[in-house]
Amino acid sequence: MGRKGYTEPRFYTPPLRELTPETSKGFEVIEFAELLGIELYPWQKWVLIHGLELLPNGEFRVKVVIVEVARQNGKTLLMVVLGLWRMFQFGASRIISAAQSLGDAEDTLDEAFAIAAWNPVLRYFLPDNPRADEEDDAYNGAYRSRANGKPAMELALAPRPEALDLAGKMPIWSLAVTSRKGGRSKSADLALLDELREHLDWEAWNAIVPTSRNRPQSQTWGLSNAGDLRSVVLRSLRESAIKQIDDGTSDASRTAFFSYSAHPDADVLDPDAHAQANPSMGYSNLTADSIMAEAKDAVAGDNEAGFRAECLCQWQDVLTPGKISLKLWESLTDPTSARAPGAEVFVGVDVALDGRWAHVAIASQREDGLWHVEIVASRAGYRWVPAWLAARKGRGWFSGTVGMQVRGSASAALLPLLQEAGIEVAEWQGTDMSASVLGFVTEIKNRGIRHRDQPVLTVSVEGAVEKRRGDIFIWDREKSATDAAPTVAANIAWWMATRHETTVTSAYDDENYDAPAQEFEIDEPQDDEDFDDGGLMFV
Repeated sequence: MGRKGYTEPRFYTPPLRELTPETSKGFEVIEFAELLGIELYPWQKWVLIHGLELLPNGEFRVKVVIVEVARQNGKTLLMVVLGLWRMFQFGASRIISAAQSLGDAEDTLDEAFAIAAWNPVLRYFLPDNPRADEEDDAYNGAYRSRANGKPAMELALAPRPEALDLAGKMPIWSLAVTSRKGGRSKSADLALLDELREHLDWEAWNAIVPTSRNRPQSQTWGLSNAGDLRSVVLRSLRESAIKQIDDGTSDASRTAFFSYSAHPDADVLDPDAHAQANPSMGYSNLTADSIMAEAKDAVAGDNEAGFRAECLCQWQDVLTPGKISLKLWESLTDPTSARAPGAEVFVGVDVALDGRWAHVAIASQREDGLWHVEIVASRAGYRWVPAWLAARKGRGWFSGTVGMQVRGSASAALLPLLQEAGIEVAEWQGTDMSASVLGFVTEIKNRGIRHRDQPVLTVSVEGAVEKRRGDIFIWDREKSATDAAPTVAANIAWWMATRHETTVTSAYDDENYDAPAQEFEIDEPQDDEDFDDGGLMFV
């Protein structure tokens, strides 16, 4: 008999009391699933029992249930069964399913509709399709709306009329896209949010979750595998749950968090880690051998971070690999790296996309002829840069000239301030930009660069991705998983060290490379003077 996944999550919000059919509606959902001919996995039963815990007054103990589990373990089936139970047995006026696209959400609704259509009891409450005889009847003569933008399953009769809202409309299961407008203005008894890790801000959450605020016995269920630095909502809910569990204060919380995940320090080839993050293992087509084979392929194919996030539910800084391989970048680490005595130092500056941080990088040749790159200053805001540079002018390493993108980036706002401080700016634009990005990446691949493994630079390199224009590419600040500005600053410093003066004009100079500076709205802290040199200093 093969190894099976764990039924109990690695960490979870503990129940207030013993869970029995009298203290949790989860047992009722399990029985409902069996009547539909669905045998739930042990972990799904566990989640339903704990997520539908009741208070002594009969209300649900929690308003929000978050389930963290690896992909392909049955999240969709869990949502389908929960939604059908809520609509046909427990009672609901409206259910909302939300995903990154209507297509993804509609897949869940289609599965639920098919089950209801072919169940003799549930089919009674569905409307008839007036054109069933004119087309392939895959849904037993039942009808649901498939109109563009408004797909839904609306009942013809209410199984529990007392659960309807004041409008008295028939129960409906509708869809929403996870956006600031998705689901807004629709009161819901149950909101199902798929892939919560893709909520990169609070807009979709704030649009959908409050819809259940005024409905009795309402809940929001969010299901997802592990996220990365951009997964703002899931990370916040997770960190809050862990703190409450550790502090012993979760009894007062209206949010439950159930995490089927491998320990952060677990090895990618650890069979126990596989079982912890894959609770369906051994109960479905997921087997211990198949997961181990995936893990070995991921390691061999340089996709370990992706496997850890998708299959072990271990949080990663970035899920999408950057342009520069992290393994390659880490192999170029030299803690003692420094410029050769008397070697000229070249400076590059870049500002984060939102203007909240600025970074100063240097490049200089080492005694062995390789290039040393380093972030020598990194602070909030950008107004500190001119004074910082001016104070170092004439100290034997800073010549008074810096490289910087002056059009089409947030650093454009820094240009007049540098000019006022007497700092000369070499413009990194057009052909110089595109050629030097390719050159910088090639230099790294050829192992011509060394660095000191500064977190600010390494994290940036890990998530920095490119924007392609035909056969050339430049750094894409907007789509990078981390702040690309440190990477860009280092690239510019290297360009300053290796550039050749040219008068050639690129055909790309007239495109978005040189977008007007006024397109960028800079939201900058006003207390730059409170920042000192900190730990990032030129050596």
